[in-house]
This record gives sequence, structure tokens and C-alpha cells, in this order.
Amino acid sequence: MSWLRPIGVGGALALSFADFTQHFASGAAPLWQWQALCQARAVFGDAPAVKAPARLLRQLLVERPRRDTDVAELRRSRLALERSASPHNLKRGPGGTLDIEFLVQMLQLRDAPRQARSADNQYPIGARALGAAGILSAEMAGRLSESYRFLRRVEAALPLARRTQAT
Repeated sequence: MSWLRPIGVGGALALSFADFTQHFASGAAPLWQWQALCQARAVFGDAPAVKAPARLLRQLLVERPRRDTDVAELRRSRLALERSASPHNLKRGPGGTLDIEFLVQMLQLRDAPRQARSADNQYPIGARALGAAGILSAEMAGRLSESYRFLRRVEAALPLARRTQAT
């Protein structure tokens, strides 16, 4: 089994599980790649083929050493994305989907080493896993998940609405 472009456009097209694991275990992976791991999941395959990468992703997140600089680095990255966006941008603007994604990823990266359930990424975002792990209240996890799904639906509908108005 291999991963396609797992470490960005500058990396190899595909890596074996061993090379993928070595990249993250060596400390070479920047924070944005760890964020991507929080969202990564298999989308096709029989049960054993889907479970193997899920186990590896969870293991990597659980074994990642916590860094004191993570929260500040995530905040800087998020604010830079917000500054370069229109205030009406539902993804990158204030209160957009990236706010939810960055919050969930920060909590997963922070808490996975001591609460492995928080690293489960079987949902579009890991808020429900954080709720199941007790890191977020069930109510907050549900609200974040619901808000995220709502914003994604609106993001998808906006181009259709604009096309309809133009005709």
C-alpha cells in the first residue's frame, strides 16, 4: 500500500507505509502536514485496506510529541489565511470553516498523545471524536459538526446561486 503525494507537491508521488511513517516519526513533517493527518482518511477499499491506514494515522498522531509552539503557529497560520481572504469568504473569513477545522486539529494534536480516541478521523472533521474522548462536551462537538456541515453546504450552494443570478 502507498500514499499519493503525502508530503506535498515537492515530495514523491507515492510513499510506502514505512517511508510515510519514517517521514513523520523523524520530525521532518511541518505542522501543516500534521494538520492534514487530522483530516486524512481512506475513502475506498475493502475493510482491511481501509483499516490499515486509519490505524497508522492514529498511531502517528498519538505518538507525536507535543510542541509548546503548536498553538501559536496554528494561530499565525490561521490569521494569515484570514487576512488574505475577503471578509465574505465562508472558508477563510472570520467564523468560517477554517476556524472550525483549525480548532479541531489543534485539540487533536494537543490531546491525541494522552487521549487516543481524539485522533479518530472517521468524520469530515474530528469534533465528534473529541466529544467521544471527553475533550469537548457532546453538545459542543455536535454544534461544531453541525455548523461545519452547514457552512460547507452554503459554500457549495453559493456558486450555483451566483450562476442563477447571472442568467
